Amino acid sequence: MYVVRAFETIFWTPPAEGVKAKPGGDSLLAPALLVALCLLLGLWAEPLLSLATGVSSWLGDPAAYIAAVLGG
Repeated sequence: MYVVRAFETIFWTPPAEGVKAKPGGDSLLAPALLVALCLLLGLWAEPLLSLATGVSSWLGDPAAYIAAVLGG
């Protein structure tokens, strides 16, 4: 519900008097980087999956976790 209200306020409510909108749009650099990152992580997700698997197995073993936290 809050997202709908924010969307309505941002896109449908006219700006207050004295507020000037930018004449041009934003750069396409940020969206292009996000799309590239999504494609990269979607196509080559194996390194992240192996890292997450290793971390979850490490955290699942309380003895290893306690030894790492307490230093011994």
